[in-house]
Amino acid sequence: VYALLIDPKNQQLYARANIESTAKLIRFSLEDSSDYEVYDEAQYFAQQRYSSNALFWDDSDQNDLKIIESQSFRNWAGTLSSFSINTKQLTSLHSVNEETLTDTDGILFETGGAAYDRINNRYLFATGGQMAVEYHAIVAVNPKTLKQTVLSSNAVGEGEQFSGSLGAGMNQWLSGVAINERTQTLYVFETVTGKLIEIDLKTGNRRLTANLHYASGDDPALYGYTFHLDEIDNVIYAMESSRAAMRVIDTETGENVILSHSRNTL
Repeated sequence: VYALLIDPKNQQLYARANIESTAKLIRFSLEDSSDYEVYDEAQYFAQQRYSSNALFWDDSDQNDLKIIESQSFRNWAGTLSSFSINTKQLTSLHSVNEETLTDTDGILFETGGAAYDRINNRYLFATGGQMAVEYHAIVAVNPKTLKQTVLSSNAVGEGEQFSGSLGAGMNQWLSGVAINERTQTLYVFETVTGKLIEIDLKTGNRRLTANLHYASGDDPALYGYTFHLDEIDNVIYAMESSRAAMRVIDTETGENVILSHSRNTL
């Protein structure tokens, strides 16, 4: 299981899971574990895809709730699809050549996180994977025209820079995307460096919210890339891989503490 999405209103969990080399989309009830459904209409052969997926809701039409999914091929070319919960119809929004695995017009490669920006009606993606830093960006996609524009990168917007290669094969990537609609800001993690970056949704300007780095000197470590934003209390709950720990981060001050951790890592 490598991509999860929760529908809190209807108490449902959706997940991508590899079953016999086929990527299945599965619905689970959060109230009854025996209640689940496999959507055969939304399956594909897993070996054809790179293991970079992001699921998020498009709830612009309350009568037709859609799961938007980005997938990346092994050369980082990105695809985009929409799956209607009501009609169980899978629609390809943006595809690549299946034979050559090339993308003629896309910026969407190796997406590390995505979200729907309701106020501005656009999809936002963290892209670039472990490629060179010039590919690291937050990319906006128009849901209707599918036009792609860079909202924030080292060349677009001001402030905190996305990090380059750390050497020894330790290339960080942008992972996880969360939007605070009230403050019109986006949060994204930079793995390995441990940086949590805040991005202004209007200007694309960046601010270093917190730095989770704790390793000795400049030694890299694998930091959290799964997190949840609590818009009411302005805190982020983040999983930290290196120490198998959970941190809570104040998005205003950057102060962070460990809530829970594995007894074997501290």
